[in-house]
Amino acid sequence: MRSCGLLGLALAGLLLLAPTARADDKPGDKTPEPASSFKPAALLRIEAIDDLFADLRYILKQAGQKEVGDQLEMGLKLLTGGKGLAGIDTKKPIGLYASVASKLNESQVMLLLPISDEKKFIEFLNERDIKPEKGNNGVYTLNLDNLPFPILARFANNYLYATAKFNKDVKMPARDKLPKPAAVLAGGSGALSLTANVDRLPNQIRKVAISFVALQLGNLKEEKLENETDAQLALRGAMLDELAAQFKLIVEEGGPIQLKLNVDRKKHDLSMSFNLAGKPNTTLAKNIIALARTKSLGAALMGSDSALGGYLNLTLPASVVKKLGPVVDESIKKGLDNADKEARELLKPVATALEATAKSGRLDLAFDMRGPFKSGKYTVVASGEVKNGDKIEAALRKAIAKLPEEKRKPIKLDEAKVGSVNIHRIEQKNIDAKTKAILGDGPMYVAIRKDAVLFSMGEDALTVLKTAVKAESKTGNLVRMEASLARMAKLIGQTQAGAEAAAKEAFKEKGSDKVTLLIKAGASFEAKMNVKSAVLTFAGLMDKAQKDKQKDQ
Repeated sequence: MRSCGLLGLALAGLLLLAPTARADDKPGDKTPEPASSFKPAALLRIEAIDDLFADLRYILKQAGQKEVGDQLEMGLKLLTGGKGLAGIDTKKPIGLYASVASKLNESQVMLLLPISDEKKFIEFLNERDIKPEKGNNGVYTLNLDNLPFPILARFANNYLYATAKFNKDVKMPARDKLPKPAAVLAGGSGALSLTANVDRLPNQIRKVAISFVALQLGNLKEEKLENETDAQLALRGAMLDELAAQFKLIVEEGGPIQLKLNVDRKKHDLSMSFNLAGKPNTTLAKNIIALARTKSLGAALMGSDSALGGYLNLTLPASVVKKLGPVVDESIKKGLDNADKEARELLKPVATALEATAKSGRLDLAFDMRGPFKSGKYTVVASGEVKNGDKIEAALRKAIAKLPEEKRKPIKLDEAKVGSVNIHRIEQKNIDAKTKAILGDGPMYVAIRKDAVLFSMGEDALTVLKTAVKAESKTGNLVRMEASLARMAKLIGQTQAGAEAAAKEAFKEKGSDKVTLLIKAGASFEAKMNVKSAVLTFAGLMDKAQKDKQKDQ
């Protein structure tokens, strides 16, 4: 029975997170909430045990590790004597929730374990040398050798509620004061979710958190770094002030903050997401909505045949942009001062033309690698937002005209034209073997619109750039990165043998090879990483190929 006692230790491990809970506790508010509408300050929700094991077995199977899942199942049978988790309802979710009081030692953390049969569950514990003692009030006490304090537990609403008795004043609330599981667990979803309801924290706790963060950031603001100029110090200070202000908004006006892991076996999706919302009609909520309204050329640049691509669409706060200008001026002056006289005369007009872009506080950058095409090569196209693109092009033309003939030779201005936008060609020299294998040895093409600089190189680069020049900015996400591993297999194969064969075997359905990172705003701020489960299959096949290669060696 000693090995079976591991189950008791696992249960106790969860209960260790449960500090004092008194019958007269009123966490977060002066008036207790109705049990049917209870919302905790924090909630850890774990999906039903049946679903959890099904997800785990699915992931292991997809990764080519089915035997590991079989071993886990056998281990569970040994742990439970072949009877399974008797008395536990394996079709309902598990929860661990917290209610925070102004006096932290009076806060409450409670485990919610679904129960199908109370009697069988007690017998299940007894068989494993975990012997709960039932009191007259229906509260069980568990004393475990490995814990310095007892565990209090009560059955209610088809769940076991459990907390830890750290001192003599701790009591288990009465049945009618315990919140309904459906109300508590409604705040989470997915295989695993951690939710913080900031608005459920007492005002005193929130004020302390704001003051603490402001103090720490203030200390960083006062600290001057080595070789840091006054302008750089002012910029860093503005950024720290903005960070403190945003933290204050989140604490004062934030709604649910959630981190979630999810396995969708039907759609073959694995995802991890972070979500932050502001309470309705607050400054925080309006700021998040405003983030979604910025247009981006990058959002229009990614092609349907993309192997690897993405874009950033970010704007610095006005308070930070104000301090950015002097830093840009310093950087330009320093760069020009370090150049020789000839280079300085060439670069100064270009630097002046780029000044407005550098001071704008806008970052709209995009990159897209497309292919592979019939030749086995790829094409790269990229863009970056600029201010006064016509002035930048004029300055570059003048600088190029002043270059020695030998340096001007690889550059051919006005190679092509799309509308009023000129496309220039730059012949490349000394291309390394790896780059040549991926992109070929053709020229690079550059175009400068009034609002953006674009370039391309690789297979049919001129045609690709002509299409990109016509693209119009549109409302997009803040960040989007996407990889198509089936399209990248040839590229990966340059360093890892067997990549193309593994991709062919793993990615049999369209879109099953995608890995995506998305950061967006709207009703809430959301960051999400999504991986198709066939990617695990690909990784498993690659690992097997690598091991087989090592054996052959």
